[in-house]
Amino acid sequence: MHMLSSFVAATAFLVSSGLKDVPPQTLVFKIHGKEVSTIEAGNVRGVAEVLVYEPHEKKQVVYKAVPVARIMDEIYGPRWRDEEEILFTCADGYQPSIPVGDFLENDAYLAFRRTDQERFTLDNTGQRETNVELGPFYLIWENIENEKAQVRESAIWPYQVIGMDLVRFEDRFGSMLPPLESRRDSTAGFLAYRRYCTSCHKINGQGGDKARDLNRPNITKIRDPEWLENFISDPHSMRPGIAMAPLDPELENRDQVIRAIVRYLEAMRATGAE
Repeated sequence: MHMLSSFVAATAFLVSSGLKDVPPQTLVFKIHGKEVSTIEAGNVRGVAEVLVYEPHEKKQVVYKAVPVARIMDEIYGPRWRDEEEILFTCADGYQPSIPVGDFLENDAYLAFRRTDQERFTLDNTGQRETNVELGPFYLIWENIENEKAQVRESAIWPYQVIGMDLVRFEDRFGSMLPPLESRRDSTAGFLAYRRYCTSCHKINGQGGDKARDLNRPNITKIRDPEWLENFISDPHSMRPGIAMAPLDPELENRDQVIRAIVRYLEAMRATGAE
């Protein structure tokens, strides 16, 4: 393991918070699971002020942040651009895996401070949580000039980021692929599940650690398709107080996406454990 030299420099921007359970302030970088470098939240340079439409709070916010592409170049060199996915590990168990192509097509940043308040927190309106700690780093996307839907989706705005790993698709999603005999009808659902659900939920042991594995046992053996569709659409109406956020209300073809996710879960029954 080596520490960054040109990228890391002492600054006055230390993340401070009076909240309990503040996540670790170190971000670990890996390649296919092997640690290669670390940075500290208070030791970054080349900071920019970035105005974004904050999808969790539904308003514009300015963050102090550093460009993801520059960080990746510093740590990995150009090779990262030829990799498949960047797996983000968060202190709360959230684990989104985002295609490298998204970072090549859009401007992403690792934020470490807000300019409109002292605490580095936000209110996650979708999950009805307030003063959520964001540190050490929060992945944000420039989406004021770039209004593409994919960089406004809160699912790819992970906070409490403590790890980034270059991963292969088959390593991350191999056990989540639908069975061959049903793949034609469930591929769209798999792609939607991968983007919106796997950051929190595992399938066959692969995915995030924030919520239960949906194939052990398969959730469609417990709940019928209509109930699941309503739950994905508006979980709080089905189970008041649950932390799960509804599928992005601004998502194009939202009802169709929800039905596809449920079909994928039904197809995965053939691969799950009782």
